[in-house]
Amino acid sequence: MKELDLNHNSRKVLIELPIFHDLPDGLISYLHSNLKTKTLNAKEPLFFQEDDGDELFIIASGAMRIERMSEDGKRLLLSILGCGEIIGEMSLITGRPRMADAVAHVDSTLYLVDKQTFKK
Repeated sequence: MKELDLNHNSRKVLIELPIFHDLPDGLISYLHSNLKTKTLNAKEPLFFQEDDGDELFIIASGAMRIERMSEDGKRLLLSILGCGEIIGEMSLITGRPRMADAVAHVDSTLYLVDKQTFKK
């Protein structure tokens, strides 16, 4: 399974993510030094629709299911995101609640960027 290793050539990995692509070197270094790691077991939720969005997550390994509840109460699969993809950035940027649930599809590791770090 593919894995994102931010300890090895982390500057290049972060710059290749579209959300961080244009950041100067100093901010990339700051971002890297403030990353936290979160590990989830398969089927474990990361966040739910309508939760506050105080973090964004970079999938380091594994995969995440993005789901939401339909009007008739059925769970809809919107996407399965994998290594190197970002989750939760829209709520962090807009300040609006989460628009969907994020649940680990398989055992997964994510890098977390909190609101304070992101706003710098």
